[in-house]
Formats: sequence, structure tokens, C-alpha cells
Amino acid sequence: MLLLSLRIPREGNAQLRIRSIGSFKTFATCLLLLAALSGSAKAQEDESTNDFLRCTSHCPDRVPPVGHPERASWVPVGAMALGNDALVQLLLNVSADGHASDVKIERLYGRPSFGQSAIDSAKATQFQPATENGKPVDYYGLSITMLYVGALPQYAIPIPLSVAYSDAIDLAKDGKVDAAIKAFDKILNAPQANLYGRCMAAYAEAKLYWEKKDIDSALYFVRIANMQRDRFLPSDVAYKALHLQFAFAAASGQYVEALNTFDELKKSDQIESGGAEARSADDMKKTIAATTPVTVRGWVHDGTFSGSWRHQLFRRIFEFHDIKGKLDHFELLCDGHSVTSVISDTAAWTVPKDWSKCNLYVLGEAGTTFQFYEQ
Repeated sequence: MLLLSLRIPREGNAQLRIRSIGSFKTFATCLLLLAALSGSAKAQEDESTNDFLRCTSHCPDRVPPVGHPERASWVPVGAMALGNDALVQLLLNVSADGHASDVKIERLYGRPSFGQSAIDSAKATQFQPATENGKPVDYYGLSITMLYVGALPQYAIPIPLSVAYSDAIDLAKDGKVDAAIKAFDKILNAPQANLYGRCMAAYAEAKLYWEKKDIDSALYFVRIANMQRDRFLPSDVAYKALHLQFAFAAASGQYVEALNTFDELKKSDQIESGGAEARSADDMKKTIAATTPVTVRGWVHDGTFSGSWRHQLFRRIFEFHDIKGKLDHFELLCDGHSVTSVISDTAAWTVPKDWSKCNLYVLGEAGTTFQFYEQ
């Protein structure tokens, strides 16, 4: 048996171990080894309630960075006059001296100018660095959300988008699903749309894609609808959107996302004791706890980082199979660690026991699908 160690170009500093096993099939086992890395993929405002990957060996006392760009430093000139809303979620690294690097847009809902302003502002911000056992360390994968709300009433869609929204509703009622989806998508991406209008359009798109049995798109758009839960949706619609997100995530194998959504609904007394959703949640927990491999369907929305396929790991070994299209690479962000790797369908990656809270971002060509195995 041949054991090789080599380095691959990436952020941070991990080794890739390749092992040849057996005479009939050769595959790579990639051990993502810690090498002076510190960081987290945790969003500051939305920490997962279900974390099935916990550090079990030599766990350090790690504290994430502190800091956030001032609103005045990232809202573009003229934004108030336009009356637009914007939500920008950034993913960035923070060095041991408190400076941000490799700042990229994880999500952007609003005019493109908000995205670049947010990036520039984050790079100019002095963060309080992360610490590990009391010492400042580099930190990979900090997620921060920057929100700007314009002058429109909370639940109002700008004219003429309100007319376009009514027309899209009529198309859906008439059974013209594809035309309705295009109409709602136009509203969602309109520069003058506010966040309420975007969330309502995304909610409508999610339901239509579910009607078409396109679970990938349905989950993608319901996530947009729930970007800030009930902040931009009326409470009754927000709860309906959460129920849909639970169903879509469960159906696609995104069990951690589904269980986190279930917990949110349960806290709001939206779950019937012993009902179908409660039984489904119990079944997912049993599946995760079992030793048999679990298959998750993967789908890349588009070639940008914000269009990547995202998944929170619940097992420590994962593989890619049945790739239809082209996958480029993945970025794995765990609590304290960061690894980027090219993707092969003959490889299996193993996450070390001292890594936790692992979020995976898979990038490739738009529309690429694959089977993601966890074991």
C-alpha cells in the first residue's frame, strides 16, 4: 500500500494524503490536517442549533473575531435617495492583527453597488482578532451580514413592481407556471426592488418550483424568502415559508438545515406534537445517528460563490459521485479551519476529530448536479 503526502494550492495550510487501496479500485483519502489555521464558518447572527460534528479530541479554547463595518462606511452614495433596501452577507478571513482578507460575497440582495461598497468597508475595518487559548490567531470563514433598509413602508412593493407582482400572481392562477416564474424572477432581481418585494417574489417562486417537482430550485428560492425570517415577510407568510424550507431541506437530504428550521418552528409553537413534521425530524435524527452512508443530492445554481451548493456536514467522511456537468472545487469552512480542494469522483475526504461546525461550499458550472455521500 502506497502512502503519499503532497500539498495543493489553497488558503491556509493543509496536507492532502493520497492512499492507493486494493487492486480493483483506487481512490484518494484526503485527511484535512490542521496546520496553523484558525477560523469559523459560523454566521454571527444565526448559529446552528444542531451541530452533529463536534470536536472530540484536543479541543482548543477558540474565540471568534469581533467587529462589524459601520453602516455609513458601506452604504453607497445616493442609496437613501433611491430608497432601496439591501442585504449583503460577506465571508472573509481575519488575520491575527485584525485585518480582513479574501472578502467575498456570500449573498447579495440589492443593487450591485452595495456589494462592492460592503467589500471595501470590510477591508477597511479593524477587527478584534480571534484568539486560541488566549493568543491572537488567524481566522478563516467569518460570516457577517450587512443590512440597509430604505424609506418604503415595511410591507410595500415599489411601483411599478407592485403591478408586475399582481400580474405574476395572475399568471400562476391561470396555470402558466413557467411564465409566472420568469415574472417573479424579474421582480426578485430588479434593481429597484426592496427586500419585502424580493422575499415575496422568492416565496412565490419556491412554491411554483415545488409544483414543478424541482426540489433544487424550490429550496434555493425559499432560502431567499427566509433571508431574515419575519423581518421582511408578514408573520403568517414567514411561518409558511419556514414550513416549506423544512420540507424542501428534508426532501433534498439537507438534514441539518431541516432540523435547524424545525427548531425555529418549534420555538414559535408552530409544530404539532406527534405530527408529521415531528415524526420526520425524529427520522432524520435517527438517520444521522446510524452508521449507514447517507446520500444528498447536490446542485450548483450558478458559477459564482453566491450560487454555490452549500451543505452543513453531519458525518466526517464525504465523497462526490455521479457528477453531471462540471465541478471546479470546494471550500470547507469549519470552526477554526479552512480548506480548498479540487473535486474528484474517486476521492474521499476525512474531517479530523478536532474540527467542528463544518460548512461546505461546492463551486462549478451552472446546473451541475451530483450525488454527495456522507459516511
